[in-house]
Amino acid sequence: MTRAAPEPLGPRREDKFLATADQAVAFADWAAGRFEPDPHTGPDGSYLVVSLYFDTAAFDSFRRGGDGGWPKHRLRSYGSDPELRFLEEKLRRGDRVWKRRVRCAPGDWPDGAPAGDEPGQLWFRRRWQRLGLRPVLHVTYRRVAFVSADGDRVTIDSDLACCAAAPQGAVSLAAPGPTRAVATPHVIELKYAGVPSAPMAAAIARLGQRPVRTSKYSIGVRELGLDPADGSST
Repeated sequence: MTRAAPEPLGPRREDKFLATADQAVAFADWAAGRFEPDPHTGPDGSYLVVSLYFDTAAFDSFRRGGDGGWPKHRLRSYGSDPELRFLEEKLRRGDRVWKRRVRCAPGDWPDGAPAGDEPGQLWFRRRWQRLGLRPVLHVTYRRVAFVSADGDRVTIDSDLACCAAAPQGAVSLAAPGPTRAVATPHVIELKYAGVPSAPMAAAIARLGQRPVRTSKYSIGVRELGLDPADGSST
């Protein structure tokens, strides 16, 4: 696997909408006629997203994320392709999102801190050490995704499941125990930079509702009662 420098993404909009299962299926059928399928989509038209979220002992990302200026940090894989495994940092300010990520090889970090000493991963390890991060939540969900020629993305997420992460020991995307299915609406997300392309503008009009602030990380933390204090969505 080729090691590269961290990849900056953004600023861009990431607008989220809640939908029932029937609404999500209908929207996916509509989007399929206007966007191309994500090239990493599996034979069933979807792929599995697996995330390990990191936070501080004070749950700063959970409590101070969103517009509070505290980023989310995670290890994430997209589908079964071992090349699609990233260390990611994501920051939202207002209606704009910035993301920084770097590819990493399959496997675990037995010393309890993600990222190696390679130049492309050092920034994440330094974040980990400076902020005092630790594994908090393991999350999985199914994703149906479409892309446009302009680089816009439409994603539809469902079947959310989570479990508490092992706070010490090896950092791994393998769930440390049984996961709990979480009954949540499907989440439709529109991701685009600047002025929406014609297909994206049509998708916005098709949904016909205001975006909502929701986060799988926040949902999972609340579902499992990991932080006794209430917090806003991140």
